[in-house]
Amino acid sequence: MKIPLYLLSILCLQDSLFQNVDAQRRDRRNRNPRIVGGEEAPLDAYPFFARLIFSSNGNGQAPKWAGCGGQLVAPKVVLTAAHCVVFYTNADKKKSGVEIGRKCLSSVDGSNDDNCGQPLQRIGVKKIIVHPSYSDFSIDNDFALMILKEEVTIAEPAAMDDGSIVPNYGNDKGNLFAIGYGLLKGQSEDFPFKLMHVGLKFIKRSKCDKKWSAQGAEVTENMMCAGAEEKDACNGDSGGPLYDTDNDVLVGLTSWGSSICLNEPPGVYAQVSAGYEWIKENICADADADFCEPKPPTGSPAPTPEEQSDSNDNSYSYSYSFDYDDDYNYEDDNSFDDYTYDDDEEEIDCPDGEVPIVPSLITDMFPADTSIKVKTQVGDFEFKDFEPFEYAVMEPICVPTGGCNELELVDKDGDGLDPLSPYTHFTLRYNDTCVAMLPTQPFKKMKVSFGEGCGKVCNKKSPELRLKYTFMEGMGDYFSFKVVDDKKKTVYSTKPDYNMDVTSFDVYKCLNKKKCYTVTAYSSSWLNDLSKQNLKVTWNGKKIKMTYVGGNNGSGAYSASFGKC
Repeated sequence: MKIPLYLLSILCLQDSLFQNVDAQRRDRRNRNPRIVGGEEAPLDAYPFFARLIFSSNGNGQAPKWAGCGGQLVAPKVVLTAAHCVVFYTNADKKKSGVEIGRKCLSSVDGSNDDNCGQPLQRIGVKKIIVHPSYSDFSIDNDFALMILKEEVTIAEPAAMDDGSIVPNYGNDKGNLFAIGYGLLKGQSEDFPFKLMHVGLKFIKRSKCDKKWSAQGAEVTENMMCAGAEEKDACNGDSGGPLYDTDNDVLVGLTSWGSSICLNEPPGVYAQVSAGYEWIKENICADADADFCEPKPPTGSPAPTPEEQSDSNDNSYSYSYSFDYDDDYNYEDDNSFDDYTYDDDEEEIDCPDGEVPIVPSLITDMFPADTSIKVKTQVGDFEFKDFEPFEYAVMEPICVPTGGCNELELVDKDGDGLDPLSPYTHFTLRYNDTCVAMLPTQPFKKMKVSFGEGCGKVCNKKSPELRLKYTFMEGMGDYFSFKVVDDKKKTVYSTKPDYNMDVTSFDVYKCLNKKKCYTVTAYSSSWLNDLSKQNLKVTWNGKKIKMTYVGGNNGSGAYSASFGKC
């Protein structure tokens, strides 16, 4: 069985390289590349660089980084990678924005942010357009346009290769710079506070494809390759520029590559010239640019109130209005043809005294054996017959508070919700708290009891380890934890979940009281400082003191040992 690996979350890093063919297929593409072996980009070198963000919703917190980059290619248009935005949830879309010209991050909370003296402009996104032939299986045609609410006034758009540049490259053509805020070292959590770039050389498609074909991947005619010894782009740089400084032109978008990010095999980029006509057509239809044909004159009605900026300072304006297209479709080979963006996110409205239960999942290629059963005070519910790669959010189940409910997640063959693939997803929400997540260990059946009336869910021989955590809105996908025994065997762990649209979780595991365990909580975003969040860990009803064991600015990891140690 060969299963593609979909690394959509910024933190989905493999612990090791797989050795068999099926696992190489899983590991072949690291979807959020980062700068490795580079250096700080000079001031004002790339004013068109765009950093994708989610709004802070006026709560005083710094905007959340969306884990990708992009580039301004028209006064109101940012070009990025399709895989960066194609799985945005409704909550993501409503908070989507960009920072144009982001040069450095002066502080964790965004205060005293002078951007190292370079102009900065934050703008909301009005519409996202994904290339209609984008394939999430092959990552082909990895292009998406973000139509902004207002024009960028601090930077000129980057020129794009219209087909006259890359086709004329010779072997080892240099001065191709990958740019972004991704990790500084492969498979680490070392994010930079300043915009980085790394100089790479052009690698012929035939040579690059030969190396990748040995791992079950294909470099198509819509892709190009670049690299240098121990230099690469990897996690966090996706969607950002591959920029030709000899010709001052954008030639590629960071797309996918090796999980270790050391140019072996080379990094792969969406070739801008291959998507140029589609990019041009859609920009000219929804916005404007120098390369667009003049449009017939029309009247200019007065702007509506929602079009007015909330701030007199255009360099920090937030104007969020959304008008997403519904004409998006996938290629036939990945079974996503019916997927469309939907702005009509319904609020869950339960009667007084009741709260909602909401299961959600994304399946892998083989979901026929996957089912969800929820036993409640108002009846039993079963969800099954899922499609491959289906993103399903079940209808809310309203139940009275104070009771006890039970989840049974079944995956008979352990392949429909492949825990090795960060693409798969499962959460169970109870009154806006996540009470069950997809573990990273293979399983055939997982049972979870939840609700205020459950009492003790474990027995004396296997007491309860419980983790409660409250985090910044939208920051759940930066958090994970792991429990290992005294032989360093992982007995329970979760992975960062980019679909976790809640602000807290409360999960537990019953563990043998005669063993010694170590629990470690990870936060890989410096915006999500564990020391300032509500992290509570208990064992057999007693609080465990977590000790800070490393990271930057409070992010990183907190750990503690417990049990018979």
